[in-house]
Amino acid sequence: MQTFFNKAKQAVYIRIELQPAQEGMIEASTLAKILNALETSFVNLAEAEIQNRYSGQTSALKKETKLFLAATKLMVVDFDFARMTFALAPDLSPADYPFKVLTNFMAIKEACFKLWVDTVFTDAFFSADVVEKMAEKYSAKQRIGIFKPVYDELINQEGFTIYFGNDATSTSKKWLKTDDQALLTKLMPEAVKKAKEAVETYYQLVKTGEENDLFGKRSTYKKVLVTETARQDVYPYQVKKVKVDQKVVFLSRQLSAEVQVKDGFYQISLPELQISVTEKQRADAEKAFDAALAQLIDRFNKGNLNSTNQKSRTVFLKLKELLTEH
Repeated sequence: MQTFFNKAKQAVYIRIELQPAQEGMIEASTLAKILNALETSFVNLAEAEIQNRYSGQTSALKKETKLFLAATKLMVVDFDFARMTFALAPDLSPADYPFKVLTNFMAIKEACFKLWVDTVFTDAFFSADVVEKMAEKYSAKQRIGIFKPVYDELINQEGFTIYFGNDATSTSKKWLKTDDQALLTKLMPEAVKKAKEAVETYYQLVKTGEENDLFGKRSTYKKVLVTETARQDVYPYQVKKVKVDQKVVFLSRQLSAEVQVKDGFYQISLPELQISVTEKQRADAEKAFDAALAQLIDRFNKGNLNSTNQKSRTVFLKLKELLTEH
C-alpha cells in the first residue's frame, strides 16, 4: 500500500550532532534508539488525545483506538547522512478499517502530529509555564508516556545532541537540560518508585526422609534469606472526569490525589474533598476513589450535603467550583 505525507506542511526536521563528531555515519543502535523514542512519544500522545477527546471509553472505542494506534506511524523522509539530518512526517495512508467512532481518522492523525511537534519540539520544554500547562492537560501516566522517552533517550544523553527545526536548513533549536528536580518531577512523575524499606522473604528447605542423597550425604535443614526491594506505583492519581449515575461528569480542573503505601495497602486521599480510600491493589483504590467522588457529587446534586456543618460547607463550596462548567 502506498504511503502518503505532505512534506511542506507536516514534517519536523531533526539533526543529530555526535560527540565526538563522525562524518556520514552513525551507529545503528544509536539511530534506532532515537527513532524508537520519538515514535513512542508520538503514539503515546495520540493515545492521550483520543482518551481526552472521547468521554465514554466504550468497547468499540477501545477497539478502534488500538487499530488507530497500530496505524499511527512516523515516516522518515529526506535522510541526509552527510549532514546527519532527516525529517519525520505522519503516515497519512487511508484507513483500511471502516472506523465508526473515529470517523475523522485522517484528521485526527494530522492533528495529533501537529500537536506532538508543537508540544515536544520546543526549547522551552522545561519552562514553568509549559510544565504547568502539560500538568493541567495530561494525566501523570500520559505525561510519562509522552515526555519520558524523549527525556531519557534523547535529552539526558552524552553521546549526541538533537537539533530540530521546520526545514533542513534551519535545525538550530535544541532541548535545554535542567537540574530543577521540582519541574522534572511535575512533568514526568516516576511511574514506579522504590520503597524505602526492603521486603524480606524467607525460604526454608526441609528434608523429606532419612535416606542419603545422590552424593551419599544426609539432607539437612537450611534457611535462605532473600532480600528484595519492593516496587510500588505511588505517582499521584489524577482525575478529570467521573461517572455518576451512568453519566460522565467533567470537572472544571484536574484533581491530583496523593497516593501512599502503608502496611502493604494503597491509600489515595484528597483532603480538600475529605476523600480517603484504602485498598490492597492500586487499581482497586482508584476505583474506590472514583466511587467516593461519584457518591459525593450525587449527594451534592440531590442537595443532601449537610450545610450546617462547617466541614461539609467547605466541601460543598469546593465541589461547586469543580462542577462549574467553563
